[in-house]
Amino acid sequence: MNNSEFINTVINYKILVSLLLLLFTISWAQAIDSAYSKHRLPEIINSFQPTIIPVISPDGGKLYFDRKYHPDNSGSLKDADEIWYSSYNGQSWTMPLPIGKPLNNPESDVLFNFYPDAKSALFYNSYLADSANQNSYAIYQKLGSKWVFTNKINLKNYTNKSDHFFGNISRDARTLIFAAENENSFGKLDLFMSDKLYNNNSWSEAINLGITINSIENEGSPFLAWDRKTLYFTSEGHNGLGGFDIFMSKALNDSLSKWSAPVNLGSAFNTKFDENSLSISALGDTIYFVSYDDAVKREGIYFAVLPEKFRPSPYIILNVKFITKSNKTIKSTQLSIKNSDGSLFLTDEVDDEYTCVLDSGKEYVININSNGFEAQSLKYSTGALNKSERRNLIFELKEKEVLQALLLNIYFDYNKYEPDEKSSNLLKTMVTANKNIAKIIGFADLSGSAKYNLKLSELRANYIAEYLRNYGFKIAAIEFRGSSNAKAENNTDDRRVEIYWEK
Repeated sequence: MNNSEFINTVINYKILVSLLLLLFTISWAQAIDSAYSKHRLPEIINSFQPTIIPVISPDGGKLYFDRKYHPDNSGSLKDADEIWYSSYNGQSWTMPLPIGKPLNNPESDVLFNFYPDAKSALFYNSYLADSANQNSYAIYQKLGSKWVFTNKINLKNYTNKSDHFFGNISRDARTLIFAAENENSFGKLDLFMSDKLYNNNSWSEAINLGITINSIENEGSPFLAWDRKTLYFTSEGHNGLGGFDIFMSKALNDSLSKWSAPVNLGSAFNTKFDENSLSISALGDTIYFVSYDDAVKREGIYFAVLPEKFRPSPYIILNVKFITKSNKTIKSTQLSIKNSDGSLFLTDEVDDEYTCVLDSGKEYVININSNGFEAQSLKYSTGALNKSERRNLIFELKEKEVLQALLLNIYFDYNKYEPDEKSSNLLKTMVTANKNIAKIIGFADLSGSAKYNLKLSELRANYIAEYLRNYGFKIAAIEFRGSSNAKAENNTDDRRVEIYWEK
């Protein structure tokens, strides 16, 4: 091979390599673009329009949305907003159904977002408004399969001159971000925030999120991610591709009073038409929103995987389950979580299970105080995370060792469950005694069958317990043992009730 041929071979090789690299780059870019492109939900959900405000449940198993003026709404064609839902069975979405009463009424009803435990959620029910306060935001709690009204959010001096409204409550249920048009708006519909005051259901007077977020046009559909710093919203006033676009901003302080410049999510999400009514999945990796595309040429609900740069900061969704060795029922557990510097992160009253959100790279102290159990503390570290994740924590409660002392023996006549005269007089002297009774145990003598004696000892124990309750005594336990410890038939000492009190 001469020099000229060798040079041509090298040149051709370089051209081939360059072409392969170009093809690989294009293919990789297309794959990335495809992975983060939006997808229209099936027609079983989008067949009726307008359908807005898509909200995915924390477990991803249900999609809730607002169908406007649907003939099957509570108020029929005059009903502007009604909550519907569809379930995902692992392969497809089921036929949508109205959520029903008490959430749906003949007026506007909207579900905006869930708490991390999925047992409570923020709703808007226009029937809650009154002449003194137009606010209709409320919290409902799910008990079994039923939604139960918890409380209305009492926003101070709330007004909204617009027909449009949006709301979102933070992961700790202590901050409400909402859209309204009033005398404090910079433009038309602006985003405001209000904080819940501790120890009551009052909320601070709303403040405008400021000119960084709000433009001279309309802003709406706020969604504060569970990192409590990433805000998604729609705007027609910021630099966009046309109409309403979806934007993201990061809080620059814990009070949410300062924000970074909003970033447009780009053409993978936004179009020359309106994008609106957005929500984010529990782990912050997927967005659901109302959009449009040139192929279908109809508005509808879409979803898309968010690129890393548009996701919230990582966090832990922690599910804490309380157990006991004796399987004792756990109620009214006071839980508090403190930061490593001792400042309060959150506090709540829970039963046997609780779900909360903790930040990445943080150290916490979890304090548990439950009636009948020892107070306990646990140090918990989330570690540095690359992405949000779910974790479970089993917390075994240790039952308090209750010191007991025999206070009194109450005796009974043969085959009777009311105490004899002497014991009745003794009972009357107890009304000023320690009101905390550890336990009451009923007994019987050997007369009669074992089954009959067990029932008689139960009647005796319950009679004494009811007598003491009428005088304000608290009784932790009632037992009845029949003639299991009896010594003889018709033995007076065996016909008794033992009363133990807590030391």
